[in-house]
Amino acid sequence: MDTLLKITDLKVRYGGAEVLQGVSLTVGAGEIVMLIGSNGAGKTTTLRAVSGLKRAHAGEVLFEGRRIDRLNPQDTVKAGIGHVPQGRALFPYLSVLENLLLGAYLRPNRRDITQDLEKVFEHFPVLKERQRQWAGTLSGGEQQMLAIARALMGRPKLLMLDEPSLALSPILIREIGRVVVEINRAGTSILLVEQNARLAFSLARRGYVLETGRIVESGSTMELMSDDRVKRAYLGR
Repeated sequence: MDTLLKITDLKVRYGGAEVLQGVSLTVGAGEIVMLIGSNGAGKTTTLRAVSGLKRAHAGEVLFEGRRIDRLNPQDTVKAGIGHVPQGRALFPYLSVLENLLLGAYLRPNRRDITQDLEKVFEHFPVLKERQRQWAGTLSGGEQQMLAIARALMGRPKLLMLDEPSLALSPILIREIGRVVVEINRAGTSILLVEQNARLAFSLARRGYVLETGRIVESGSTMELMSDDRVKRAYLGR
């Protein structure tokens, strides 16, 4: 399997505190890889460092063999990385359709954008129904769907999802899980940050456990589920 994303010894500071203390992980082409950990472990910071929203002070990030940890966020998107941040970061006073088109802002071919819009509506039929509605008036689950759909409009090779199930009902969590699997089967690799460990384990093939800025466990989901420490901390067993 080809390595799509490779993070090596990544270190990130906020103020004087080193939030990431040498994180290393990989995502292969076609994989769903989970990154789990407690609040404050550094999961969001890891994604922000990959997408260019936070500059690392040491280590490197390679995407398709090219170093990207000094790129601006727009250049990271051009390289093929989509990032759905925690909190969704939608434009609430723009319509659903306008939010989606902004996801394709850096793409020049308008015909391809129209085709991808139809694909997104196949994944998320409710967004087609509500495409003229202001994004801020959608339900929490619909807003999460819109955030994912907007990232897909950039045609990412890698989609990074930061807590997509946060504050959603069990029914909507299952729906988000279904969509993540569909997106992956269509050819997009996924790096999934999830507080809902059961959801993450049900979707991912491999995973990493991040604690206080360091990777403390890694392996296949089956291996991690068999680890007593992981079971106690994240699966309640």
